[in-house]
Amino acid sequence: MDHPTRQYVEALRTTHDRLAEFASSLDVGQLASRSYCEDWDLAGVLSHLGSGAEIALEGLRSALGTRQPMEQAEREALWERWNSKSPEGQATDAVVADDGFVSACEELEEDRLAGLSVPFHGHEVPAAAFLGLRLVEQALHSWDLYVVSEPSVRLSPEVVDLLVDMLGRIVAFAAKPEHYRGPKKVAMRTFEPERELLLTAGDGARLETGGLGDDDPLVTLPAEGLVRLVYGRLDPEHTPTGIVLRGVELDDMRSLFPGF
Repeated sequence: MDHPTRQYVEALRTTHDRLAEFASSLDVGQLASRSYCEDWDLAGVLSHLGSGAEIALEGLRSALGTRQPMEQAEREALWERWNSKSPEGQATDAVVADDGFVSACEELEEDRLAGLSVPFHGHEVPAAAFLGLRLVEQALHSWDLYVVSEPSVRLSPEVVDLLVDMLGRIVAFAAKPEHYRGPKKVAMRTFEPERELLLTAGDGARLETGGLGDDDPLVTLPAEGLVRLVYGRLDPEHTPTGIVLRGVELDDMRSLFPGF
């Protein structure tokens, strides 16, 4: 399902505002505490979000023709700059950088924004895909922060509505079928919003619109849960209610999507 480009910008703004409020509440001790990401404390996650926002802004500027696409050396220098900041600086500057990217998107007319092709890892992608990928980074890593103090926290509905329809493009990258021992085909039925999807796992993995027969393996779950499953964030301690399984175990699904 395609969504208007402006929907992604609105979701980015909502997610940013929540992140800004959260970041402003953190003290030095909290910034040093471990996030859901094993290798990063809270400040490290915020640093990642801040550097990602700067890179996204430069990608947008490149699409607008005001600069050349970033070279790898430039990205590495940017990451080094962020790594050298104090934890407090990482938190404060991440909010500023993220707001700068979202504001730049908001300032563009819808037709102008929607018509852009943005450089992304050596390719050019449509603006909606580019914004969606930034929303993934922003929303999932924000969840990595919030869940430390609020274990039942969920991705917001406006984010889920957009991200669930991106999963077909993400699964081939996110899945690790070499670790998977479950059924080769599993119907994935979501609610809030409703989707009928077919997961196929063999040498690779695919998630496509469609379903299986009445007796075939089936996972019924909230769309929010499916998004977090694909991104490796549906461990037993953070699994929502309402999941129904038939012919497959949730641990099999978790083994297919270990996270990244």
